[in-house]
Amino acid sequence: MTEAEAKRIALEFVYNQRSEHYSLNFISINRSPRNSKHWSITFEVRPKDGGVLEGPVFVIVDEDDGNAWFFG
Repeated sequence: MTEAEAKRIALEFVYNQRSEHYSLNFISINRSPRNSKHWSITFEVRPKDGGVLEGPVFVIVDEDDGNAWFFG
């Protein structure tokens, strides 16, 4: 799986989890330091009324099966 494919999967996952109260905005993508078969994609959380919430949200994408989930 390429970095671009992992990012696409994560963006689709986040889109399907969207809320009327906040948005998740892409920050970065890296290989997970804990598992070389996982991609770690970082998003900032922005409430609809502005600002940025504390701490990013991470989405993990499994390279073998393409599954994505929130981490942390």
